[in-house]
Amino acid sequence: MLKSWLARNAIFKAKYTKWAFLALLAIVSFISLLPLTRKYTIVLNSSTKEVHNTWTGEELLDTLDAERKRIQSALVNFTFPTESSTRSIKELLLEEGGAQHMTIIISYWRSGSTFLGDILNSHPATVYFYEPFKSYRAQQIRSPPHSEEAYQLLTQLLNSNYSDTEAYLEFEKNRNSFVKQKNIPLHRVCKHKGAKCFEPHFLSQFMKLYPFMVMKITRLRLSLIEPFLISLRYNLRVILLVRDPRGIMTSRSHHAWCNKDPDCAQPLHTCSDMIADYATAIRFSEMFPKRFMILRGPRTIGDFRRYFREPTIEYNRVAKYWIADEVTFRGCFVQFSGD
Repeated sequence: MLKSWLARNAIFKAKYTKWAFLALLAIVSFISLLPLTRKYTIVLNSSTKEVHNTWTGEELLDTLDAERKRIQSALVNFTFPTESSTRSIKELLLEEGGAQHMTIIISYWRSGSTFLGDILNSHPATVYFYEPFKSYRAQQIRSPPHSEEAYQLLTQLLNSNYSDTEAYLEFEKNRNSFVKQKNIPLHRVCKHKGAKCFEPHFLSQFMKLYPFMVMKITRLRLSLIEPFLISLRYNLRVILLVRDPRGIMTSRSHHAWCNKDPDCAQPLHTCSDMIADYATAIRFSEMFPKRFMILRGPRTIGDFRRYFREPTIEYNRVAKYWIADEVTFRGCFVQFSGD
């Protein structure tokens, strides 16, 4: 019995030892080559990622063409106001050699500018820049060198030329802010295209598709917009939105980010900005009566609704609520004289 078992076991060893040895050799070889395999996989993934984040010619054309169709669909029933000299959408398209209808809101933190921007951004054929100077945090841009940087960036954005906006795009890419916040058309594309949305070549073409552009700024003072109003190159309207400074400072007191910088936390800084803007606004009202206006923020959401029952990006219809008066500006120092 024992002899029989030993005989069978010997036959088993002789038959399968060779295969077991080969299997063991294969396993050892795989383990020894694993670092090399991992390295190759990383290179392959890196290469794939690089290709994935770069537009192909066909993909770019298809994306832009699909966006044109969406814009055309949104403008099917669009009519220009009787007082407007524009009669064709093509006159507002940069890619057709036209002049994009631009509206810039200049305001102060906690003055209702976000809500007003949302109203002007309500039309689907609008591209929206929400706080392009957000990288300055709670700091105001009043003079060089920051004013020179701001001028260069605004020039690029208003011309839809992103060839020299690396710092701006890098900041936005890391925060993903102008995609997530308000720029609905770009957000729709970026959900599927990812980092491709921040390629200058793509943005330079994408932004030119839209007839209407809205920009909301709270970190740039009004006088720095003058070169863009003077230039006949831009089809630009500017709104200075103000609010009772007591309401501004009360609202700011509830936000920790505001307490870190005197430009936001100190009433006298805000008052100084409001008074300087008032002097500029008086001059702008005379120089650009049809392209500049001062608006005083309503005191309640109900007031907003009363004057914006039918949201529209048409500038002339936006004028239908309170006009700011000198008291709003001049009374600032008096109200906070004890601070």
